[in-house]
Amino acid sequence: MNRSKLEVVAQILDSCRKEPTKGTHIMYRTYLNHMQIKTYLPLLLQDGLVSESEAGYAITVKGSEFLLGYESLIRLAPALRGDVTLRRETS
Repeated sequence: MNRSKLEVVAQILDSCRKEPTKGTHIMYRTYLNHMQIKTYLPLLLQDGLVSESEAGYAITVKGSEFLLGYESLIRLAPALRGDVTLRRETS
């Protein structure tokens, strides 16, 4: 089964929850390829869910709040896990 965009975002955030993490380590922990990481990380940076430093990517307060909300949603309605998608508004 394919993961939803929202699930991928949550996994990326979870992978850098404890400490700043390099992009390659995020790739390995989330089973994403290089192209996918290059797609998601700029979006997460733009939305303020992660920050970037020499040490790697770190989850922000906003990212932690997002992840807690996602985890709460999945606990309440686990059947929605694969159906929830992240939709970006176009300007």
